[in-house]
This record gives sequence, structure tokens and C-alpha cells, in this order.
Amino acid sequence: MIAIPLSVLGLLVSGALLVQLVPASTNNMNLWALRLAFTAVTWIVTLMSVLVLADRGAFAFAGESKLGVVALHCFWGAACLLIALEVAPSALPLRMAIGLVPLLINLALLLPSAPAHALLVAVMGCQLFGTGGFFIYAFIVDTKTEMAEDAARAERQAGEAKAYDEALAKLLDGMNAETPLEEFFQHTRRSSDSSRDQVVAAAIAKKPNLEAELIAALHGNDRARWGARTFVASPKVPRTAALVAAVSDAILLDAGDVVANPSDDQKDSAAMGAVTVAESLPEHKTALRPAMLRLREVTGPPVRKPDRVTGREELVRWLR
Repeated sequence: MIAIPLSVLGLLVSGALLVQLVPASTNNMNLWALRLAFTAVTWIVTLMSVLVLADRGAFAFAGESKLGVVALHCFWGAACLLIALEVAPSALPLRMAIGLVPLLINLALLLPSAPAHALLVAVMGCQLFGTGGFFIYAFIVDTKTEMAEDAARAERQAGEAKAYDEALAKLLDGMNAETPLEEFFQHTRRSSDSSRDQVVAAAIAKKPNLEAELIAALHGNDRARWGARTFVASPKVPRTAALVAAVSDAILLDAGDVVANPSDDQKDSAAMGAVTVAESLPEHKTALRPAMLRLREVTGPPVRKPDRVTGREELVRWLR
């Protein structure tokens, strides 16, 4: 006797859920909560209907295991809770299936055995197809989102590169002997291998007081030292004894910064910068070695990273 009232209750909540799911989803929190509540209630009631149908033998075509039928139903119900939260309009067929499947299950309670069996075969096929379809849909959405993010990132990087090139061209066009060296530092990439740094280095090589300005920068703040060492690493800059001594002083200043801020990032950054400029001055390795040893002392033993060679590892290699 429980079958008829249970079926009626199931049909009512399933129908109400179906009505809630047909409109396009929004970010409205009340609608989100309502759908979630209707989904949960519908599948609790429908689970009771599944148990009644299993006791009747309505799922005999699926084997004798009631547990397997209930497990399939629960797995589909869990997937439906996720689908109910989907906001994309293209997910409408999946959202409708959340209400349609329990509607058919509860309808099967009112039907004779033969049509009930046929209906439940269709329902179980829909459950399997719908669950697989949901995960395929989620995979496609994630892939499209990732591709869109990659395209946006590439477009942003292209825009940044264009802005950089325009700023660099403007700076070089307006350069004269009085242009402060510090104005060039914002255009460096902190790498002697950067083609852009080479363009800037070629431009500043024309400055009449370049050596004095580089020496002053090598004794300046962290940003000034980084920029000056990038230019020192360029083959277009003459390597005098005074400039090499200033590079050594800059490495010692970096060592002092590490003592003041002994983080792993600071240690590896200082070590990598020192090695980069030291490798561009191979004929002065003896002169730079005391400063590099001091930097090795304060940075401590290298910490290996699985994805890259760290600055401290490079420093150890240079000192061998």
C-alpha cells in the first residue's frame, strides 16, 4: 500500500524539480539553494521508490543484486547534485535529466510489471548515459576554459612585449649623454642572454661616462646593482680593473642582503645573479673568487629543486 502514496510524492517532487531546472541557470543564490534542496529531496524519495521496486523484482533484468541497482542510483544521484549547480545554458539536457529520471522511476511504481520493466530499462540506460555525458561535458568545458585562458595569456604577453618595445624605442630615440643610467634599468630582463638587454647595452655603450655610472650603480641599491651587472655582462662594455672591482663589491653587497633576509628565494636570486655576471668575466675569475666565496658562505648549502637548477647549485659549480 505504500507504493501509491510514495509514487505520488515522488512524482510531485520530481515534477517540481524539473520545473526548477528547465530555466537557464543563474548566479542567484536563492535559485541555487532551491535547486539543491529539490534535488536532494527528490533523490531521497526516489531512493525509497527504487528499494520498493527492487523488492518487487522490477530490476530482475539487471541481475539479482539489489545492492548494485541501489549503488547505481546513488552514484547517479550524486552526479545530479553536481549537475544541478551547472550554470551553462548548454547543460539544459543534463539538468532536465535530473528531474526526468526520478519522474520515470516513480511512475514505474504505478505501472504493471511488463511496462514497468521496459520503463526501468530506459531509466537505467539514461542513468548510465547521463552520468557519462556529464563527465564528458565537464571535461570539454574544462578543456575549452584552459584553451581560452592560454589564448588570453598569450595575447596579454604579446601586448606587454609590444608596450615594452615601444617604450624602449622611445627611450633610445631620446637618449643623450645626460640621460641617467637608472632610466635604462626598467628595460632590462636581468639576463645577459636577453636580446632586449643587448639592445639597451649597445645604446648605453655610447655614453661618455659609462664606466663611472656603472661603478656608481654597482654600489647602489639592489635594483641598480642588478641593472648594472646586466650591462657589465654585455660584451659591448669594456671590462676595466675598476669595473671588475665594483662587480666584486656588488657581490659582497648581495651577500649582505642575504644576511639581512636569509630566505631561500633571496639566496638563490643573489647566487644566480652573481654567477651570471661572473661567467661573463672569465678572465677575472681570480679577482671575483673572494666575493663569491663570501656569498657561498652566507647562502649555505644548495637546495635541489626537481624542476630547475637553483642559483646556489650554480654558485657551487662556479667555485669548483
